[in-house]
Amino acid sequence: MFTQHDRVVLLEMLALSGDVPLDATEILVADLSRESLRQQEACISLSSAAVNRALSMKLDLEEDRKTDRERTGFGNPLLQLFMSQPCYWAALDSDCVRQLASSRSCMELLSLSVEQSPAHRRLIHKMISQQEINLHPEASPQEVAMLVSALAKTLPVEQANDALAFWLIKQFVGLSKWISTIEEEAPYSVVQLIADTVAPLLDLKLFGRKEMQKLLDIASNTKNHCLQLVLLNRICSGAAPDLKESLLDALLEHLLTTVCKAAQDKEPDVHVLKELERPATILMHFDGKSIVRVISRDNFWQQWVMSLLKSGFRSQRIGTVAFKLICTACERVYAEALTVYPRAAEIYMMILGHSKFLSLMLSTDSKEEETRGCLLQLMTTLVKCDGYICSVDHVPLLLSAYGATLSSVDQKI
Repeated sequence: MFTQHDRVVLLEMLALSGDVPLDATEILVADLSRESLRQQEACISLSSAAVNRALSMKLDLEEDRKTDRERTGFGNPLLQLFMSQPCYWAALDSDCVRQLASSRSCMELLSLSVEQSPAHRRLIHKMISQQEINLHPEASPQEVAMLVSALAKTLPVEQANDALAFWLIKQFVGLSKWISTIEEEAPYSVVQLIADTVAPLLDLKLFGRKEMQKLLDIASNTKNHCLQLVLLNRICSGAAPDLKESLLDALLEHLLTTVCKAAQDKEPDVHVLKELERPATILMHFDGKSIVRVISRDNFWQQWVMSLLKSGFRSQRIGTVAFKLICTACERVYAEALTVYPRAAEIYMMILGHSKFLSLMLSTDSKEEETRGCLLQLMTTLVKCDGYICSVDHVPLLLSAYGATLSSVDQKI
């Protein structure tokens, strides 16, 4: 039975020979990439020459073999082999890295190389700056997104020269057609990839007014609700305060509208629920006057609050998020203008008058404790916004609500 050492020696011989038996090399690479084998024995590394030759063989497959199955049959184990021993990234020479940059099916290898090797990163930066990089026209959009994400995440702000910035923006805008075709049932890994691509680009402050408008258009046109939230959350978080007023207002309005629609689902996807938690923090970054401008249009504030209250009372999972968001919004809105309709007192009465208010307050279900706490915090915030809200007529309801927050022992006392 071959040991790992035997396999490494054989692969060295095969990779460095003039007439390479490809099938045997594929088998050895696949065996060396197996996790169980790596755990059994101490890792023995291939030479730099063998690593580069193995990758060259993979690149040659793009010309010699046409089917995806044949390409991935060798490519996937080779990728696993590189990931199992990070030292292999440094072993790649510049010629191989240049070949990767123009390959059809090796963009993931290039992206990981950029993340793992500072030398390769600098080489790709130089190639982009000197307009020497030409991505394959048939390269997978997902893999192009991975490369853009890897470059943006590893690029210091001070090194983002005009050529690099232009190339990164051009590539992302080029991905917009692909993003707009993503279906509602697309796997979350695709959504997360786009989030990982947008976020570092925004951190680099590369997007001006036109690019931000393009991002907003992409978010508005996508069919995937989770992706809509992901994009709008990232865009609004990264929006510069000096953007045009109308664009900032449009970003905020789209975010609030999308949140409202997503909250109407009684049992939202766990990833959607996670994204619904972000807007409460994002609202704190927006100017209060901008928020008031947006919510003052066409009964927007009334419809938005009523819809979120309805969603919050209907679903325990949504309730916590919805009540927190309304609470934050009320703090920002009424700090700027107490006369916005509906006023704080009217929202307070909407809560007291809701058919499920008492059932939520009197519930002994431990799962509803956090939701109840968020609702009480919302009511407290409304009272702070308008001290005239409190009325003696509310005492019986408030006593019931207070009693519901006590332990069963305290209630008996």
